[in-house]
Amino acid sequence: MNKIPGQFRLSSIQVYNWGTFSGVHTVPVAREGYLVTGASGSGKSTLIDAVSAVLVPPSTMRFNAAAQDPGTKSGRNLITYCRGAWRREHSEDIDELTQSYLRTGATWSGVALTYEDGEGAAVTALRLMFLNAHCHQPTDIVNLFVLVPRVAELWEFNDLAKEGLDLRKAKQQHKDALAVQRSHSPFMNVFRRELGIADQAALTLLHRTQSAKSLGDLNALMRDFMLPEPPTLKTAADAVEKFTELNAAYQGLHTARMQIEALEPIRSADEDIARLTAETTLREEEQTHLDAYVTHHRLALERTKWERITGDIAVQQATLEDISAQAADLKTTYDQLQVQIHGHENIGLLQAQHDLTQAKQQLESIQSARELFEKSTRVVGAVVPNTSEDFTNLRLQLQELTTELVLKASKYSERRQALYGALNTTQETVTRLQQELDFVRTYRSPMDQRLLEARRRVAEFVGIEENELPFVADLLTMRDSETNWQPAAERVLGGFARTLIVPEEYYARVSDAIDAMNLGARLVYIRFTSDLARRIPSSFATGSLGSKIDVTPGRFFTWLQSELSSRFDYECVDTVAELRKTRRAVTRNGQFRNDFRHEKDDRTQIDDRSSWVLSTSYDDKIDSLREQIRMAKAELAKRFADSEGFEDSVKEEATRHHACNTLLAVENFAAIDTTAAAQAVSQRQTVVDELTDSNPELKTLQDQRDRVVFEQEKLKQQEDEARDVLGGLRRELRQAEELIAQLEERQKINRSVPEEVVQRLNELVGTFTRKIRADNVVDVQKKMLDALNSAQQALARQLHEQERKTAQVMLEFLQQWPERRGDLFPEQEYRGDFIALLHRLENDDLPAFEARFLELLRSQTQNNLNRLLLQIQRATQAIRDGIEPINASLMAAEFEPDTHLQIEVRESQPAEAREFMAKLKEVVDGVLNDESTLASEERFLKLRAVIEMLKITDETPERIYRLRLDTRKHVTFLGVEHNADGTRGAVYDSAQGLSGGQAQKLVFFCLAAALRYQLTGAGLSTSRAKNCTIEHDGKQFSRFGTVILDEAFDRADSQFTRRGMDVFNEFGFHMVLATPEKMLQTIQDYIGGAAVVQCFDRKHSTLALLEIEDA
Repeated sequence: MNKIPGQFRLSSIQVYNWGTFSGVHTVPVAREGYLVTGASGSGKSTLIDAVSAVLVPPSTMRFNAAAQDPGTKSGRNLITYCRGAWRREHSEDIDELTQSYLRTGATWSGVALTYEDGEGAAVTALRLMFLNAHCHQPTDIVNLFVLVPRVAELWEFNDLAKEGLDLRKAKQQHKDALAVQRSHSPFMNVFRRELGIADQAALTLLHRTQSAKSLGDLNALMRDFMLPEPPTLKTAADAVEKFTELNAAYQGLHTARMQIEALEPIRSADEDIARLTAETTLREEEQTHLDAYVTHHRLALERTKWERITGDIAVQQATLEDISAQAADLKTTYDQLQVQIHGHENIGLLQAQHDLTQAKQQLESIQSARELFEKSTRVVGAVVPNTSEDFTNLRLQLQELTTELVLKASKYSERRQALYGALNTTQETVTRLQQELDFVRTYRSPMDQRLLEARRRVAEFVGIEENELPFVADLLTMRDSETNWQPAAERVLGGFARTLIVPEEYYARVSDAIDAMNLGARLVYIRFTSDLARRIPSSFATGSLGSKIDVTPGRFFTWLQSELSSRFDYECVDTVAELRKTRRAVTRNGQFRNDFRHEKDDRTQIDDRSSWVLSTSYDDKIDSLREQIRMAKAELAKRFADSEGFEDSVKEEATRHHACNTLLAVENFAAIDTTAAAQAVSQRQTVVDELTDSNPELKTLQDQRDRVVFEQEKLKQQEDEARDVLGGLRRELRQAEELIAQLEERQKINRSVPEEVVQRLNELVGTFTRKIRADNVVDVQKKMLDALNSAQQALARQLHEQERKTAQVMLEFLQQWPERRGDLFPEQEYRGDFIALLHRLENDDLPAFEARFLELLRSQTQNNLNRLLLQIQRATQAIRDGIEPINASLMAAEFEPDTHLQIEVRESQPAEAREFMAKLKEVVDGVLNDESTLASEERFLKLRAVIEMLKITDETPERIYRLRLDTRKHVTFLGVEHNADGTRGAVYDSAQGLSGGQAQKLVFFCLAAALRYQLTGAGLSTSRAKNCTIEHDGKQFSRFGTVILDEAFDRADSQFTRRGMDVFNEFGFHMVLATPEKMLQTIQDYIGGAAVVQCFDRKHSTLALLEIEDA
């Protein structure tokens, strides 16, 4: 056994309160080699883990690693060692497994490792740990790492440890210390320098070697123990970390595009709103100037009419003057003839003429009586009697008829009361409906008349405009595509829709006014506070009732949206069966349910539009009221017809009764006997004719007089007609003059009509008539006004729809990106701010995001993924280069007599790695080419998929992750024997076909070579390597020589175990072994002492120290 002077070897292990070792326990490690043995569970690995606690960084610490299968955990940590965990037991109180500890209060633990070089130099490395009474996590332990250039004992630090390991006190008390640190890393830097250890990689390999018990696979040795972690893992981690920034840039780009897409409808709607507003302004101008326009035309027409009437009056006046002259001439002629006639008449003729005149008068009287009698007989359906006997029979019939008519008349009162009662009721209905129609037209609202009147009174009392107090219904309307659900919506929202909204600034005055007056109606109102205004609505359930209703943009928009989405999120169902299955639903017939409560209100017909209020247009209600009025008027007409029929019947009976009385008033037949009276006239006319015929001159004069009288009568008729025409013309003239005066006065009041407005109004006239005339001017004006009103209403509806859509888009935008709420609000006055944001996104943010995204995509693809691709592609050669120094070390000792072992590398990339490489190349290829943003985004999506493959996730478990990235798994290793003559001998393919002992020999031989390579600093600069090596007997050895193997050689027989020990001895290593007792006899030639660990009560471990002679 070679002790190699000058080589630092472990000479002592001290533990205090470590695991089941309570108090101080010291293991003097022989310089020739040492064995720690004992039964399973006695505490062998506890001592080995004490060494690790000092030398291994906390981040890579794995206690009892030799006893673990890959991928498992031992359950040991600093707490279990410092507290002295010795068993696990079941707690009935909490029904869990709990640890039993030897040390439960405040305590401290320590480990001291002393290294000596055999030439008088010594270094002791200590780790001291303090735990207060409440310390139960390794991170809560107070640590102190101390390195002193001498042999040190743990008891020296007892007082310092009990006081909590104060760092300042430690430095004051141990001024000779080479290092006093809280953290491990600076402590180990000094430790490596003092003991000649090249770098942390050498210590890492030593720690791995410690748990090399189950190594029987050359691939596992090379991958897990000899080769460092490949840079691909770090590069992949960097790529994943850097991807966060790239992904943020992509998300920013994607978000900017989504926001632009979301905001574009606002810009489009704003353009439509501007267009509609301009058109509205034109229509308003036309409405404003329509009266002046029509007045101008009417005035021109009336002036033309006045001129025509004036000419017609002049013509009629000339005609009357001509008639007057002719009448004067005829009067003169008549007077002259009359004088001549009187000169030729005698006494006998005059008497005959007198008798004839009286007979004629008598005949006229009897004819008049007979005409009245005949008229009355026609009324009663009788025949005029021609004889006295017939006259007497008629009077008897009339007396019977009179009695019958009097009896009928006594029953008219009851019938009249019933008819006129129904008539009055129907008339009241028509009046009420007409008043309601007039009310709707006046208030331009479909709201109930009593509520509108109540609001008018409240607003008048407070002194504000009525529109400052809107009803909810004034701000809601069914979407055009959802009107088939309006009847159901009217049922569900009826009460809410009739709620008056009182803004906070009017609340006090409005509530006082309402309390002070009798409103004549049930009024519900809500106090609209700033809290309500700030409510942000939740999203609507698809197809819910609330989603079918539009809200007018404005200050109440978000609150109403929140009410609709929360209170009226009824699912619209087609059947009652669906209603029964749904928690909140409504049918088309208006039945709705809310959990267990169901309701259906059929006090009015569901399709009675006159009771609907969910419409910003009152046209529906007007149409409904018009229809009801039409029907009521039809009923009223029928009632009038019935009444008129009754009254006509009564009047007819009264007429018959009167006729009877008139007929009965004639008591003798002579009063109506025109035949006898006509005979008397004829007789007297004969006498006059005989007297006249005897005087021819008189006859001639009388004929001339009769002709003059005829001409006078004819002229008088012409005069009357002319005067009537003249009177009519003068009336027309007065009316025309009055109208002209009115029109001239109106023209003075009206402003002049701009030429462009005149042109537009002329075009509008052309749609109704070719020319405005006196007979159509009123009708044309009405049609023009109706057309302008209709256009205004259509524009208002379109404008409202655009504002509604804009508000909806603004609301949805803020719901999707709530971080924008600070500067924006879903109201029309913020529309310009939304458009400004859109312009900023398009002109500033989007180009910046695109540039940043493209820059990061190129840089990260090139700097990370391209580097990763190159690292994977070059990994095999890098591994070959890396094991060359190990092969050089293998040449320092024979593997078998006259043979040396060499390690060869074969590329063997797994399918997972090949698939990953293909995707990686697809991302990297062409990255430096100029690409469009779209192509770059497609590259990004591929890159993102690759980045996901660089993470350990459910889709990418750690095994797959390492197969892709750990390039040590992309190759396999062969052990090849080289004979002394340079020929190749046996080839060992990852220990296949070897026994367990042969495999362990192969692996440990390679392991020893790797340790020699690391600990001698091969591959480092000459200056660094010089501190790591010493010369002895002409050979070069590492300055640090202790190698610890925990439970090594467990599968090898004694021959291969000794051969393995020979290998480590040949490489100049100081071996400390922890093995079962069966191995003692096999390795006694390689050690100078042994420690037997015993734990009889499974609670307290003890040591029995043996020198090799006693073993």
